[in-house]
Amino acid sequence: MIIAAVAFIEMVFLLCFYEEIINFIDDKNLTNISWLSAPVTMVIAAPIAYFIWIFRNADKRRDQEHVEENIRQSDFHQLEQWATGDSEKVSLQTAAIYQLLPYVKGEYGERFIRPAMEIYRSVLSSWRLTSEEADISFKSIRASIDQGERIQIPTAISAIHDIFIQELNFFKSLHHIKISTHKNWIPLRRMSLKCIPYENGTNFSGINLLEADLSFSICLAANFEDANLKITNFDCSVFYNANFRFAVLESTNFRGAELSNSDFRNANFKLTKFNLTQLNQSDFRDTNLGRVLFYKTNLKDVDFTGATFKNVVICTENPFSENYSVNERIFNAYFEEAILEGANFQNAFFEKAVFFEPLNFDQSKMDWVVSNQISKQS
Repeated sequence: MIIAAVAFIEMVFLLCFYEEIINFIDDKNLTNISWLSAPVTMVIAAPIAYFIWIFRNADKRRDQEHVEENIRQSDFHQLEQWATGDSEKVSLQTAAIYQLLPYVKGEYGERFIRPAMEIYRSVLSSWRLTSEEADISFKSIRASIDQGERIQIPTAISAIHDIFIQELNFFKSLHHIKISTHKNWIPLRRMSLKCIPYENGTNFSGINLLEADLSFSICLAANFEDANLKITNFDCSVFYNANFRFAVLESTNFRGAELSNSDFRNANFKLTKFNLTQLNQSDFRDTNLGRVLFYKTNLKDVDFTGATFKNVVICTENPFSENYSVNERIFNAYFEEAILEGANFQNAFFEKAVFFEPLNFDQSKMDWVVSNQISKQS
């Protein structure tokens, strides 16, 4: 910058005072002084030398960047091989997974973000629970938690789990920046995040977990407010006291999940599945629960005040049997063998509701109109 400033000042000075300089040199007879020619030549040539230096420096910089890019690409390819299990050493695979994090975060250029994320996705999807593990976890997940017995998670999978938990805010930000030429690419779409013991109160608000898998995961007081959980899998998960307000719960699967004391107000329900779900003491006030499946669900002390149950069928038969049409299976909500003891249905809207005995409405709070509908159709 100093050279550029000097060169600019010299050029302006020479152009503005060219004739005066020539006359001064002639008057003082400076042309006969031999030692003066060298510095004068240097001063006059400085601008030209500066521009030559600029082009030469830019060319060297491009060469250096090209060399570094080749080295970075080679390093990334090596990490990819180690992270995807080409190496027989588990420790080497784990180290490679952690070393990929700067690539995921774009510290070496945005073009590495998507490939690095796909490596994580590939490693996570390669892990499958055995049928025995899934069956044990489904039947005794509470006992497993109380006794501290968790599914044995491979080291590489556990490493990605740790990265996801520690960098959750970064992963949330991935949905707001352009990191791919494919505009519809979602970094966490279909991401397998099962069997993660999250810290209590983990904030998932606003995150896009479309088609992600959170099955067998645990978190108390998790915040999913305004999150996109469409087609997300919460199979056999434990999310007590969770906040699902304003969340997108279209085709979300909560089979066998424990969601006691959770808040679902203002959530977007559509084809949501609550199969064998623990929902006791949860809050569904003023929600629209049309086209929701409640199958053998625990709804004890749930607050449905002001909720809408349009085309609801409460029955003890199998809603997936041949006796029901496809439209009924998809577009109606079912309360098959539901526990409704203490549930609050005050001001709930039951348009075209059909109730089949036996039902447990012990101590449930219901207004006169709804009770009249039940008595006529039971």
